[in-house]
Amino acid sequence: DDLRGCSSSVTWNLDGQPWGHAAGLARTPDPRDPDRGRWQLGMRHAHLQQRDEEPGGTSRSEWAIALNRDWGRHWKLVLQYQAARERADPVDLRERSIGMLLQLHW
Repeated sequence: DDLRGCSSSVTWNLDGQPWGHAAGLARTPDPRDPDRGRWQLGMRHAHLQQRDEEPGGTSRSEWAIALNRDWGRHWKLVLQYQAARERADPVDLRERSIGMLLQLHW
């Protein structure tokens, strides 16, 4: 079996607030004004392909778009739409979903 894949993503800060940095990593919200919060729009694409004994192999592609809202230092709300397609001869599966996540982090 041979597995190959790629992934890419991009995030925009819609309110123009700059990224914060700590220990070489991007942080949100900006530590200079942590209570301000932030609106973000993000997009992600991933593709995996596995070559196996089946003709054509198996492949999966995913697209996601998300609207994020940070509140203070520890809360984030994420609203995400995701579409995926998986193909393995003769099956061609398509999935779509909308999800909401309330995240507590520290």
